[in-house]
Amino acid sequence: MRPQHRWTEADAIAHAQRHGLTLDPALTVRPPDLPDDTPEGSLLARVRRLATDNGWLTFHTHDSRRSEYGFPDLVCTDGTAVLMYELKTNSGKLTPEQQRWLSLLEHTGKVEAGIWRPRDFAQISARLTRKETQHETDTV
Repeated sequence: MRPQHRWTEADAIAHAQRHGLTLDPALTVRPPDLPDDTPEGSLLARVRRLATDNGWLTFHTHDSRRSEYGFPDLVCTDGTAVLMYELKTNSGKLTPEQQRWLSLLEHTGKVEAGIWRPRDFAQISARLTRKETQHETDTV
């Protein structure tokens, strides 16, 4: 007997996208926001998993001590869009260098840049499961 696999909504969306199908938005369930005390590292892991499950390539500098100050935590691309986001806890503050990077990247009009927080997980999920560019989270 085969073990049963219960699909999550993200599984269904990814499957539909791989096969060129469209899901009725009225039938989808909004994913919950993450707990208020979610650490930045946990948010990063969840976002990267969601992104890769939906066909995005991701990049994160694991040791930023030798990198430029303020460069965003996460870069994602699906071949049609480039997303560059700083990940923060719900109460985390941007450094001046982070603010400058995000502001300049967003100003190019070619990169979607901003801040993602645990409370934004439903919007993050919505962004990473669709293919058009639209800003739904904090921007600088």
